[in-house]
Amino acid sequence: MLQLDPVLLKSVILLFPVIAAGIAFIIERPGYYQRVGLLLALLFTIPYLFLLNILAEFAGWWIYHDSANTWHGIPVEVILGWSVFWGILLPWICRTISVYFTIAIALALDLWLMPEMPGLFVLGESWLIGEFIGLLLILLPSLVIFKLTTNRQQVLTRALIQSVIWGGWTVFLIPEIALQLEGKSLFDLFNMNAGRVMLFLAGMSVSMLIGYSALYEFAMTGKGTPIPFDPPKRLVTSGIYSVVANPLQISTLLMMTCIMLTYQGYIMLLPIISLILYSEIFVRWHHSIDIEKRFDSAWIEYRRNVRNWIPVGVF
Repeated sequence: MLQLDPVLLKSVILLFPVIAAGIAFIIERPGYYQRVGLLLALLFTIPYLFLLNILAEFAGWWIYHDSANTWHGIPVEVILGWSVFWGILLPWICRTISVYFTIAIALALDLWLMPEMPGLFVLGESWLIGEFIGLLLILLPSLVIFKLTTNRQQVLTRALIQSVIWGGWTVFLIPEIALQLEGKSLFDLFNMNAGRVMLFLAGMSVSMLIGYSALYEFAMTGKGTPIPFDPPKRLVTSGIYSVVANPLQISTLLMMTCIMLTYQGYIMLLPIISLILYSEIFVRWHHSIDIEKRFDSAWIEYRRNVRNWIPVGVF
């Protein structure tokens, strides 16, 4: 068993994959779309590894010992190091082998290392269930989004995984951090009355319908995805984009507002305002330096007739 001090062990878990990834990048520098793919893989792993570890305590798969720098009782350094390992290092060094062989490598490492760290956490009898869930629902999509982005394949699948990434941050991680500041949690939903839960689910469903309608148009009509690093090749003016120019931002805004009202967590106003500022500053700037130049008069005509937030025909 590893006899390292828990503080030192957490530092090793964080620094080893970071340093190893840096060395791997020096040996062979990733190309543009490889960097985009690695960024997406990392952004996928961070929120969902936090969620997995929160669920692990509820399910009895494993529990961490009390220590500093924790969130929900989970050492932040461990999740960040784990995320770099699964989201950057493994996809990069295993880029020439199959996804399933890469998962087998990750499984072998975890089977070897996790029982060797009793100073960090205690494994439950069913910890392998959590392990397999993590491999299939977190590592697998991370590897897939890296490979598909690198090879410019299956645009709809790329867009769908990107939506899951966006949801992990804007519907789970950011709201949960905000609600925690008020002594609340997204998991309080399980203690609410049925009517409140139904209203919450209805609001989230409508918001998601708007978002996925926009996502589908981006992928199928525009042949691209919503993120600036993987943009559509064609100007998208059909479907929901014929009605409003910012459906994805509206979808996220509605979901955050739904969370704020359901939980009465008014600190959620901070991420809501941040989203609006992001849309009005960064997105507008990106449009001016990219979309406007690529689509020229077609973009200008579209923006003349379709507004960012208010649907056509309203007011």
